Amino acid sequence: MMLKKNLLSVIFVLTFGFSSYAQLPTPNNYIVFVDLSARIEANHQREKDIDLLKYLVNKFKKQVEELYKSGKIYSQDKFSILFYPDLEDENIIELTSSLEVDFSKMDYNNRLAYYIKNFPKDQEPVLLEAFNSVYDIALQQNPNYFGSNIYDFFSYSVEYYLKENYNNHIILFTDGYMYMANENPQGQGNELGHLEGPMLDPFRTNKNWEKLYVTKNYKIVSANIKLPKQTTITLLEMLPDCISRTRIEPKKPCPNEYKVLRRFWQDWFLEMGIDKNAIKIHKSSNNLTGVKSSLDLLFRN
Repeated sequence: MMLKKNLLSVIFVLTFGFSSYAQLPTPNNYIVFVDLSARIEANHQREKDIDLLKYLVNKFKKQVEELYKSGKIYSQDKFSILFYPDLEDENIIELTSSLEVDFSKMDYNNRLAYYIKNFPKDQEPVLLEAFNSVYDIALQQNPNYFGSNIYDFFSYSVEYYLKENYNNHIILFTDGYMYMANENPQGQGNELGHLEGPMLDPFRTNKNWEKLYVTKNYKIVSANIKLPKQTTITLLEMLPDCISRTRIEPKKPCPNEYKVLRRFWQDWFLEMGIDKNAIKIHKSSNNLTGVKSSLDLLFRN
């Protein structure tokens, strides 16, 4: 009798991925921060950003569907799309309210209706449709882009979006140049308040830039935060382009730029307590296959 009961339990788990006899998987919290500065004017940048966001949202949707059983959704996963600063538009509050899907807020009996509302059949998911509109508004800022305050996001805001007892995944869309007009922290010596322009010139033509970086203790000003252990950080679409960002003459491409930017960002995240293996930094590319394969690791399916 006991053997039969155990066998039925195994069949149930294999069929539905969870059961009353087995604990539900650790829920996931996806925090997507999109840099809506002048980077969005780069060739094909919008198409790539939306393509990758769509891929992430569809992976999230399938992951939620894995925990569906008998008319109920048991997923407690969350997905948010964020940007800062706010955009000046009369519809922005309504749009931003649609950029979050959080199944943990809903009672089990109401999660299916919540799923159907946010992922309507044969239509774009609500948060993707809303973000497309946000992107339109951001492009209308041209040429007066404010920048993107990633520093303040980590220093003051990220804790609000993290969830206890979750796998937290922070995904950044940025070109790698940290800049926010008049709001960057004050640099102190070789601790840089932003990554932009002449701040990076000492590394651009220096074959021994790594030695300079280490011996002179270069870094980004500390965000003074320690992130939970179960946190990953994925930086997407880094686009090293120093030609318009340097005072070095004559202006020419900087072969060190990507490696320099990657080192600054990686060390900043390490200081926040993130494991080196949990940090992924991807250079911008027109072929997104490899990036999508890396993103697959953030999901159960």
